[in-house]
Amino acid sequence: MFYFFNVTERQKFYALNNQAIEYSDKAKIVEEGQKDVAVFIVLKCEAIATRNDFPKVIINTLVEGDLFGEVSF
Repeated sequence: MFYFFNVTERQKFYALNNQAIEYSDKAKIVEEGQKDVAVFIVLKCEAIATRNDFPKVIINTLVEGDLFGEVSF
């Protein structure tokens, strides 16, 4: 899953306070513009990305292994 990380980046990532959280269908996980220090990884199933101004328009479908959140790397 993290083949694009070098060894040092993987070690830093694994040292973070990681949690596995299961969300229910249609749950809002992150809201556009929200300030947060979390990054999410889709472990199973999929997640959809929408915009606040067009909530019914799907921007992207995230699948197992995809990263998302209001954090930059």
